[in-house]
Amino acid sequence: MIEKKYESDLTLNEKVRFEWKKIKSLRGQKRVEYLWTYYWYLIFVALAVVLVIGTGITMLRNQQRTQVLSIAIIDTDLGKMAAMEELEENLLQYIGQEDKHDEVVIDTSASSADTEENMAKLVMVMSVLSDTDVVVCNQEVYDRFHKESVFLDWKEILGDECEEYEAYMADDVIDLSRIKKWKEGGYTSYSPAYLCVLKKSKHLEQARYFLDYFLE
Repeated sequence: MIEKKYESDLTLNEKVRFEWKKIKSLRGQKRVEYLWTYYWYLIFVALAVVLVIGTGITMLRNQQRTQVLSIAIIDTDLGKMAAMEELEENLLQYIGQEDKHDEVVIDTSASSADTEENMAKLVMVMSVLSDTDVVVCNQEVYDRFHKESVFLDWKEILGDECEEYEAYMADDVIDLSRIKKWKEGGYTSYSPAYLCVLKKSKHLEQARYFLDYFLE
């Protein structure tokens, strides 16, 4: 007579086969309930592993990226993500960056609406804590932050070429609403639409390319 083995007497391989056979014998809701009752911790471990791997891949990709220009458009009328991505790609090609990790970033999240949340976003965009190089804004936002001396003088940026851009200036600041290509793009509806380069910008040459892209 063959002695019946108790589960505690089984080898590891036998236990695995026994458990797998038991799970396969269950159907539908019973299988789900069984797995959740006895293996919930494995599900959480698997999810945690997937999350860690996904986060690691994202961090690695971000480390490989080189931001060549960061633009904040305040109160944009162009809400479609695809349109902004197209503009980012066009600007990147115009600037002439060839490395596959280079990128132009356009931020449209900031607004001039009079709320604490919007004010906090504007302050962050203008602060040294952000990577923003260029800001497009209305008269109200310009006046508010011009007093804090966060913008570069366009005469300093353009140098001897400043006179060539006077037709596109209002109060010595580039006004994109005077530029046909900007207006046709429908990026903003307000006028003036000041193009401001932040003093903290590390990409002054690329900021010039941004302006020239719309003037070509």
